[in-house]
Order: sequence, then C-alpha cells, then structure tokens
Amino acid sequence: MKLIFFASLLLPLLLLHANEISLEEDFLASLDEVSDIASKSKLNIDDMPSFVTILHGNKLELLGVQNIYEALGLVPGVELSMEASGAKQVIFRGVKEKGEVKLLIDGVSLNNAYRGSIYYYLDFPIEMVERIEVIRGPGSVLYGSNAISGVISIITKNSKTVSPNRIFATASTAPSYKTGLQYNYNLSENSRLSMDGYIQNDDIHIDGGPDKAERYGESDETLRDYALGMHLDIDNFTLLARFKQSQMGMHFGIGNYFESKNDKEGHTNTSAVVEANYEDEINSHLGYKLSLGTNYYAQKIETRFLPHPTQGDLIYDSDYGENSYYGELTIHNTIQNHALIIGARYEYSATQKTSLENYFEPTGETYLPSTDVIKPDSDRSIASLYINDSMTINSDIDLIAGIRLDHYSDFGDALSPRLGIVWRADSQWNLKMLYSRSFRAPSWVELYADITGVSAGNPDLDAEVADTIELGTVYRPSSSHRLRFNIYATQIDNLITREATHYQQTGKNSYYGGEAEWMATLGSETDLKLAISYVDAIDDNTTTLPEIANILSNITLLHSFDFGLSSGSVLKYVSKRSRAYNDEREDLEAYLLFDQSFTYYYEKIKLSLTLKNVLDTDYAYSAPEGTYINDYPRLGRSAYFSAGWEF
Repeated sequence: MKLIFFASLLLPLLLLHANEISLEEDFLASLDEVSDIASKSKLNIDDMPSFVTILHGNKLELLGVQNIYEALGLVPGVELSMEASGAKQVIFRGVKEKGEVKLLIDGVSLNNAYRGSIYYYLDFPIEMVERIEVIRGPGSVLYGSNAISGVISIITKNSKTVSPNRIFATASTAPSYKTGLQYNYNLSENSRLSMDGYIQNDDIHIDGGPDKAERYGESDETLRDYALGMHLDIDNFTLLARFKQSQMGMHFGIGNYFESKNDKEGHTNTSAVVEANYEDEINSHLGYKLSLGTNYYAQKIETRFLPHPTQGDLIYDSDYGENSYYGELTIHNTIQNHALIIGARYEYSATQKTSLENYFEPTGETYLPSTDVIKPDSDRSIASLYINDSMTINSDIDLIAGIRLDHYSDFGDALSPRLGIVWRADSQWNLKMLYSRSFRAPSWVELYADITGVSAGNPDLDAEVADTIELGTVYRPSSSHRLRFNIYATQIDNLITREATHYQQTGKNSYYGGEAEWMATLGSETDLKLAISYVDAIDDNTTTLPEIANILSNITLLHSFDFGLSSGSVLKYVSKRSRAYNDEREDLEAYLLFDQSFTYYYEKIKLSLTLKNVLDTDYAYSAPEGTYINDYPRLGRSAYFSAGWEF
C-alpha cells in the first residue's frame, strides 16, 4: 500500500495538461476572499484583524471530504476527537471543553442551552454546503456565548441566489450510504424557493477493548440521519427552515462499557429551526435587518448503561427537549471611513421535557430515585446589545473596535470588548493585531443537573471568561502564492469543571500557539495548500493539559486534467498526545493519514472514487483513565463511491 500512497501523490504532478476544470480561476478568486463572519461587514479576510479560514464546498468534494466534521480537520489549529458515546469533538487551539465553539447554519445559532453541544450537526453532508467560514479564536462581540475558541458558519447551497438543481448519492465499504436532493424554483423575477434534503445510513462497527468491565467487543457506530431544508426569498423578505434528526449507536457506551448485542436504540438528536428576515436600505449609507426565529432541540437516550452480575443490565432512558424564541435588529451605517454595526437581541429559552428513567432489566428494579436529567421548568432570558466599528484610518491602516453586553437571567452579565488593527505595510505585507474577550455561559446541565449520585448542578456558577491576544501577518509575494501566519495567547478563567458528581468553578487554563497557511497554484491546474499549527496548553499549575496534540499539519493537493478528470489528495499529521497526570499508560502515538480522491466530469454528471486512510493506519481517539486501555480505535482503509447529476 505504500506504493499506492506515493503513486497517488505523484500522479497529479506527472500528468500536467491544459485543463477543462479551472482550479487557477478558483484559486485567484480565493486570494480576495470576502466574508462578513468577523465583522458583519463584507471585507477581504486579509483585511480583518480576526484570523479566518474559508473552505469551499466544491473543492472539499474534490478532496473526498464527506461532511462538516472532516472538513474542519483541514482548518489550522483544529483537532478532531470523539467522546465515548460517539459525540464528535472539534478541538480549536487545544480547547477541549464542551461548548467553547459557536456553530451557525445560514446565520442561525445551533448551540443548545442543555450542554452547549454542536456535535449533532457535524455529520451534515458536504454536498449541501456552499462554503464553511471559520474564525480561529474568539468571536463573542458579534456572536455572544460559546464563541471562545472558534466560530463556525455553514453556508448551504440552499441560501445561494443562483444554484443548480442536483441529485447526489454516495456508498462506501465502511459500510455507509447517503443520498440527497437540491431543488430551486423561481417563483417570479424577485422571488425564489429552494429546498434540499438528504438521508444517511451508516452501519459501522469497530473491534476494540477491553472496556471498563475488561470485556472485548465492537463499537456500535450505526447512524440513521436525515434532514429537510427550505429557503424562500421574496424581494427583501427571507424565510428559512431546517429540520434534522439523527439516531446514533452508543459507540463505546456512555459509561465506557460495550453495550450488549440486544442494546437499546442509542441516542436521537432532533433539531428544528425557523427564521424570518426582513432587510432593507433606508438610504445609501443606512440599512437594517430584522430577524425573528425559533429553535427547537431534543435529545432522547435509550441505552444499556452498565452490566450488573446479578440484576441484569442497567437501562438508562432520558427524554429532554428545549425551545428558544428570539428577535434581533441589526443596523449598519457607512459614513465616511466607518462601517458601523449596531445590534440588539432578545432570546428566551425554556425546557419542554426533562424526564429520566433508570432500571435494571429484566428485574425492573429502579436504580436511582431521580426522575429528571435537570431541574424541570428551567428557563433563561438573554438581552444583548453590541456595537462594532470598522474604521479606515488612512490608506494603510484599518482599526476595528467593538463591545457587547449580555444579560442572562440565570447568572448575570457578561461584557465582551475587542480592539484590532491591520497595517498594510506595503503591497506584499499585511500585519495584524487583535485583543478580544469572550465568554461561555454555564450550560443547564452545569447549573441544574439533578441525577442523584451521578450529576449535581451548581446554580451559583458564573460565565467562563477568556482573554486572547493575537499577532499575525499576510505575505503575498506574487499573484499565485500567499502565506498567512499568526501567534496567539489565550487564558480562560472561571473554568467550570466537574469534580466527582458536582460542578464547580475553579482555576484557569492557558493556551499559547501559532498557525500558518501557505496557498499556491503550480501551473494553471494545480492547487496546493499547506497548514501547520502548534499549541502549548497548560493549567494554572503549568501542568500540560492531557489528550491534546501539540502539532497538527495537513497538505491538500488538487489537480485537474484536460479530459474531465481531477485528483484530490489529503495528507494529515497529528502528533502524540500526553496522558493525564495519574494515567500510567504510554502517550497516544502520533499518526499520519492519507486520503486520495479521483473525480470525473461528463457534462452534468460527476463520478468520484475516494480512498480513505489509504495506508490503513492504526490510530485512536483518547479514552479517559480507567476505561478503555487501548482508547477508541478508528476506522481503517475504506472506499467511497459517489455520483451526482445537475439538472
């Protein structure tokens, strides 16, 4: 297989021809990438103090990327991991705690109040994504809670003004399959209706163990996932809606015990969002946007939690739901050298159901007296006011300043300021500096958990607060090369941790690191990107934080040929990860992954073959001490076959 590996890397460079699929045009356009994620004013990402990465859906498909989760692994400073239950983790800049990353889809926030989770959207298929915009670092001034280590904004093809109709399907040896549809209909000259939907089914099982009970077995990584989306544009009015539900196997078990063969259904996550927007211009300098929406989230867990030698299996059934309603008014004003954004938002959230049943099977004996996962009838209101100004001081210097005040009914206030500067030293160099404060509101589990002997919330918790300083540069030696480099330091105070069964607020963590991206076109048909990052994460005793890779790197190579064929190569490196202080196991080994994809276009038809983990590398995500000795092993070599038709 090593021969295949090297041949796959060399093949694009050995067959350089004039291309029909122009990567050069896409690359040159990406050098002047425009985004509003960091300022809500459309700016070139190199002229923003924030550090932004943009991933394009069409290129991700050519690289064989299957979903949002895989795509984020290509962002500098982002490590992929997983909890025992199968909940996917995206670790930005070494920050592994739950709820530190903000996720939006078509501008709608998806983080729930229950745990601040986003994992149930990370399996969203890449075929339905126009682009992914990522802030590496804080973003609370514009996005509020959870935007401590990163902000992820998914822009779907549904939201595009012009997008072709499309059917797509993928099957793999994993085994898994997915199929989906995107359809657009012009109602009138200024009116458009777009709809999309997909179904995904995985039946993956991976041998592992021994587990916490010293048994060998296989993970249950089955997935039944589907979603429906709608986007309606009528003049200045927009209505969007999306429903998504996924039912997952329990992977390695929520208690780090393999489930028995006759296990329960696993966990089901349901998300439904509806948002109406009206946007208009008062005059050439002044405009506004009014948004009204609702966001529903539910999680149902049905699993065998713990084997018992005499009473049978412990069955854990929880049924949780929450709903939120919100309104937001944003005013944008462009006067002289200022691009001013003023926003006000109000949100109300409340639980719909919180029930918990736990009993032994087959005896039916109750294990714990608690009947709720958190305190029933929990609610929260949030009032927010923010202002952000992008100022052009002169032709060489831009300044950005912003501040946000959030008032939470259940813990109090959070103030989030930021100040940044961009200096265009000459035609080749941009220098950046940014200071920002961000926060994470305590989740309802941390505040109101109520499972006797297992989890107890603390209603006196305050928000976690993070201060970040970043310095960076952009170097443009020519029209076909670009280098971006930055260093940062982040300190998170008021950390919320769980000791035994209780949540408490103690200590701080610090993160120091650097990230670099190099983009280039080689000839007119080859697109090469290199990303590398380093992070040193320590606690308040200067002890290295465990289970975090210090070094991450990836290389992506896209090449198009003159007969409708393109090649996409991805090479990823993750350095070793240390263990917790009292964990006597050896460090988790570093690993190298290589994926190779080939895509053929014939008129409106696209056919693809992707080989994942070509080298069949043995690697694993870390498991806590005292659970799985050999951690959570990941999938070996697999092949994906895809087809798409535009009509």
